[in-house]
Amino acid sequence: MSQETISYPYTAKNGSNYIIRFKYTPGMIPAGVTILIPIIEVIIFTEDNVEIIQTSTTLLELVTLIRSNADLVDAVYYSVCSDKMILKSAKRSDLSHQEYRSQLFSSMFNKANADKKYINKPVVITDLNVGNHYIHLMTLEKNQDVIDIISEELKKHDK
Repeated sequence: MSQETISYPYTAKNGSNYIIRFKYTPGMIPAGVTILIPIIEVIIFTEDNVEIIQTSTTLLELVTLIRSNADLVDAVYYSVCSDKMILKSAKRSDLSHQEYRSQLFSSMFNKANADKKYINKPVVITDLNVGNHYIHLMTLEKNQDVIDIISEELKKHDK
């Protein structure tokens, strides 16, 4: 994958249709910071008529798909958790949709990463005006230093 966007249609077991987009993002890191592997944004789109991602099973399927792509291309993958409605249990009702989705993503990532080949680094950008932003950085363990650099750059956006 080089300086391009690749999209894959995906139908979950519950019948919902998704598009998983992998977008090469060379401009994410400011000038003067050297990263030698690609940084790829992962964006998950749902059908227009799907307003709520309903199950952790669906998220596990999507995380497994991301992992399959990561097995092919050594990169840092990142995804911003959506604030779109997601069903939550009563005990999680106090969490924002983004925070809940971030916790759920981490849990599903751990299930899909039983061999511990990859690392997932959640980053929270504090924003008192519109609410916190939850981002996940994922890469091979050997790239720990790279996600540490990216994480530090992202935290500079705290408000």
